[in-house]
Amino acid sequence: MGEKRLDNIISLLQDPSITKDTGNEKKSTYDVVMDELKSRSKLVWKARGWTESQINEHLYGADGDKNAITDYIAGLTRNSEININPQDRNDETGKLQFSEYMHPAFQDALLYST
Repeated sequence: MGEKRLDNIISLLQDPSITKDTGNEKKSTYDVVMDELKSRSKLVWKARGWTESQINEHLYGADGDKNAITDYIAGLTRNSEININPQDRNDETGKLQFSEYMHPAFQDALLYST
């Protein structure tokens, strides 16, 4: 994933003209989007056998936000299905289906980030 595109996505997610944030929200749009993307990524990497330490470095280290966005764009956390541990699953299949993340500001940032 190109560094410039990732920087552009992050910049757009922090831009009030894109997010419509007024400053009165409990959480900024950026924080809401990153929480969702990191939550998805954490499930994927846990299912692939990464340790908690590896996951934390990937998602909460210096490039954590960029890594979570990259995981999404690369298809790991959208329109994909993963096998998960029984304690993490939410149905009997043992699989977790990720759909598109349709947050309007995130979709706009993806669209305008080129």
